[in-house]
Amino acid sequence: MTRIHTPLEIDVRERELVYVSRAKLDQLLLPTEVTGGGLSIGGFGGNTETHSLGYREQLTRAGSFFQNQGLLTYGATPQAGSWLLTRALMVCGSAWPWAGDLSPSQSTAWWVGSSADARVIAYGHRDHLLGQGKPSHPSSDEAKATWWPSRADASVEILKEVAAYVTDDRLTDSDPWGSDQRFAAQVDGLESYFFSNSGVERGDPLVSRGVFEMMLRVDRTVVRDGRLTVAGSPLWVARERRAVDGVYAVTSNAEGDERIEGDWDGESWRSFRVMVQSPERALGPRREPTVKYHSPSSLSFQPDQPNVQDIISLGAPDWPRPGHVVPVDVAVERADVAARQGWGWLRPWRRH
Repeated sequence: MTRIHTPLEIDVRERELVYVSRAKLDQLLLPTEVTGGGLSIGGFGGNTETHSLGYREQLTRAGSFFQNQGLLTYGATPQAGSWLLTRALMVCGSAWPWAGDLSPSQSTAWWVGSSADARVIAYGHRDHLLGQGKPSHPSSDEAKATWWPSRADASVEILKEVAAYVTDDRLTDSDPWGSDQRFAAQVDGLESYFFSNSGVERGDPLVSRGVFEMMLRVDRTVVRDGRLTVAGSPLWVARERRAVDGVYAVTSNAEGDERIEGDWDGESWRSFRVMVQSPERALGPRREPTVKYHSPSSLSFQPDQPNVQDIISLGAPDWPRPGHVVPVDVAVERADVAARQGWGWLRPWRRH
């Protein structure tokens, strides 16, 4: 989905790249050199010079290639085999079970999180992470994964198959999931035993939580309970430092049991809501905690531009009209539809 003030772009020449699959790039067989014409006067004296393309230029040309071939999509309904340019609130980490053979899964880097449109599960080889050097894969019992559950049941097999897939790292029609039905079942397992269970977050992430944009080769998609999940392997991933459009935690002027959240469109604040937790003794059968929504002009202060580190979710929820009051549980549910997408540990106030 293209954003008005912070659009998605295929040009990565000035981006903060954190992951690049050179293996995928090489298999696209795109030109690695360009030939330009020299000065020619009256047909004489012409010459040509060959200019080698760097990886950033090649990655940018790959995006143009996908676009020209009709393979690039920005929307909420990507097809398997297409390339999805997406922005997501994610964390990158490792995953393997507490017991058993660790080695097959230690080479996989998992990118897990939510875009404004879907949940995203991406996977690639750890060697493609930039700035980290060759990863060391400890074989002792002390090796801790980012997600390290005591049990994983059937998910162990898909972890091994994904590991083999990212090690091969080939652009083929095959993928580690086998079928749409198996993908749907395996996604449920991964969420249950790994990514949606904060209790299994034991090791450090490979790349810390943040907003990232990626060029993702889509392997499978599934819609479960009205939520789209997209899985695939990225060509590149870049960290986004701008305050992109979304819902942010606003700490200014918040006291006691108040929490202020704001809807930022990438350029200015659209609206705010103050979530007030009433004292427990004041709650009766007809009294509930409330949330009051405000327009920017109705607040007694004007927050500065948000910091992307304080983002709660990407994209804007369906905000009620300014001044409207609703029960807090209803309001939280509305915000969580976009923010949690099955992974509540992405919410920034868990850190405060």
